[in-house]
Amino acid sequence: MAVWEEEVIPNIPIIVLPHLQKLNVTFTGPGDSFPFFQPLSLPALKSLTITIRGDCTWSHEDFMEFALRSPLDLERLSFKWVPIHPHELLQILTHTQLLIELGIVSESLYVDTTLFDALSYREMDDQHFLPKLKALRIFESWGDDVVEDSIASMVESRWWTDDAPRKVSRLKRAHLDDHNSRLRKRLERCCREGLTLTPV
Repeated sequence: MAVWEEEVIPNIPIIVLPHLQKLNVTFTGPGDSFPFFQPLSLPALKSLTITIRGDCTWSHEDFMEFALRSPLDLERLSFKWVPIHPHELLQILTHTQLLIELGIVSESLYVDTTLFDALSYREMDDQHFLPKLKALRIFESWGDDVVEDSIASMVESRWWTDDAPRKVSRLKRAHLDDHNSRLRKRLERCCREGLTLTPV
């Protein structure tokens, strides 16, 4: 989809699509992506994939307005090359707590330990972040041992083999950057016990 290049965006009335359950949209720059979301309300949406190609402007504020207007009861969410900073990503995920699958594909250092610390399961916590999450897809050229340790700790905290009740779903699939051999080595035990760990 081509994006908007005009400085003035026309005032479009709200468009409600009450039955749309899946949306896969790609923005190609240069231009702005946010006018696409400004008039939309998608209350039945379950699966959303957003891809940005080229020099395209992303507006977190406009996307959050769309998310709150819909509201989003998403089960699957994927961002591909979308320049979202960690605190913005957490804000979005706070409003999508029914997620079963989460995907983040980026070649920039927008993902840090913030996300993985929030996703880590701690029994004593009163609330748990994305409690239904079962599949995680991360491709990120982080190149940082601290981030790798944070990812591994998060995966380990959401993996178990016993039948004791937990307050979150067990992580079943993790698709991770296959260049991070150190990370994959640390998660070998989980894989032997049944975790599906595949390269992106």
